[in-house]
Amino acid sequence: MDNLLEELGYRIRLRRLALGMSQEELAQKTGYNSRSSINKIELGETDLPYSKLLLVAKALGVRPSYLINLENEIGLANEDEPERGASLFRNGLKVTYVLTEDQLDLAEYFLEMCESKNQG
Repeated sequence: MDNLLEELGYRIRLRRLALGMSQEELAQKTGYNSRSSINKIELGETDLPYSKLLLVAKALGVRPSYLINLENEIGLANEDEPERGASLFRNGLKVTYVLTEDQLDLAEYFLEMCESKNQG
């Protein structure tokens, strides 16, 4: 990325999409009036004030330091809770998905099936 605002917007968009959240939902959770404000932030066309950065990070479940590119690994904001998730590497970033117990069981079952297929 050439510019800091573009990088910030890219990380916000990447995390929002990973959560299956719309721009409208993120706007509502962060006090913006419309999705167009979130769109401009994601495109790097407008700056994000510190107070809004904190709200966006909270809504996306990450630390603000991840969004402003001070760390490459997504740090989930609710670190006091036991982590139930799956991590993947995409575009050089470690993305962690928080899963329900059922989703985690299904992921483990899928991995076991892949391992048994590879061994036999």
